[in-house]
Amino acid sequence: NPKLAAYLFAGRAFMYGTGLAVTGSVGATMLIASAMKVNTLQEFSLKARELSLKQFPALQGNHSEAEEKGEDDGSVEFMRELREELSKDEEDPYSKDSVHHMIRERLKKELGPLSK
Repeated sequence: NPKLAAYLFAGRAFMYGTGLAVTGSVGATMLIASAMKVNTLQEFSLKARELSLKQFPALQGNHSEAEEKGEDDGSVEFMRELREELSKDEEDPYSKDSVHHMIRERLKKELGPLSK
């Protein structure tokens, strides 16, 4: 049956290709691990960071106080802007003709005491 032979050929080719890919990946991993003299993923991470900073000092970048505390600069800036927006809302509440005011009034009317 030629159709069965074609499927068997494709299946064998797929198995050989998968085997070669897995063998190559494992071999490359073992080669890199032995060259770097590491045994765990954590050791690899530390060693790779150390080597990359040594080879490419520009990757080190500028460290801010937020990074030293373990915070992201983007999140610090976001929280600062959020604080400013909230303080603006407290100082200047929504005007009587704003959409927010209309929604708030409708919720108060429909929910009654539950709206607080």
